[in-house]
Amino acid sequence: MKKEILKKLIATIILVVISLLSIFVLSPHFSSSKLYSEQIKILDDKKSTVLGITAGSTAVATALALVPDDATTPIANQILKISGYLVLVVGAIFLEKILLTLTAYISFTFLIPIGIGCIIAYIFTHLNLFRQLAIKLIAFGLIIFITIPTSIKISSLIEESNSSIKEATKIEEVVSEDKSIEEAEKDSGFWSKFKEKVSSVGDFAKDLLEKGKNAINNLIDAVATLIITSCVIPILTLIFFTWLIKIIFNVDLTKSFEKVKKKVKDEKNEKIIE
Repeated sequence: MKKEILKKLIATIILVVISLLSIFVLSPHFSSSKLYSEQIKILDDKKSTVLGITAGSTAVATALALVPDDATTPIANQILKISGYLVLVVGAIFLEKILLTLTAYISFTFLIPIGIGCIIAYIFTHLNLFRQLAIKLIAFGLIIFITIPTSIKISSLIEESNSSIKEATKIEEVVSEDKSIEEAEKDSGFWSKFKEKVSSVGDFAKDLLEKGKNAINNLIDAVATLIITSCVIPILTLIFFTWLIKIIFNVDLTKSFEKVKKKVKDEKNEKIIE
């Protein structure tokens, strides 16, 4: 009996030491922004790209809207509408930057130590509730810790191999080749000279219309790619690691907590009957 208690105490001491190491050593190390300098640079570069595409889209839409007879106005409106989705991408990038260090802090300061506490509780009580909670908390802590850095790397690889984003960054070239509008703006008689140059939807308007259509195609591809890499990939990565942990440990991480509570209640009822 004493030998068994001694084993439990030794195991408890070891687990407490691991828990303290997790809080005071691993947590400060893995939640340091210096550790993720490469990932932060990738996110900053992506944000700059997105903001560049947004600014370019606005400039193109403005130029297209200036063409007489509203020939290119629908395209200008579509460009503005599509580029509006880039706000989601910028929000996702900010969220990834925050979660990059926050998830490590939450995992090693709270989830893993609490999971270890549940292991200690299981050693002394042998309640399955504590064992299952320990597995789930530690597994979840490790999953969210590796999800964001992994998803950033996967997203970066996809974006590097995708030409649509590079093409979208050149969207402003749609109007940069024709300086007639910019030159007209500098002159005092802007509207008179502008109307003389584009008094009808001629070659200039048709050419701009065609360029606007190409710009929309490139913008749609770029926005779709950025939404997938910034919003969808992190979620899929989390799902993948959850599935992997479930396969490795044969633990159903999606099992309802109510079922666990019911099992504990049944165990208590059995003890009362005994």
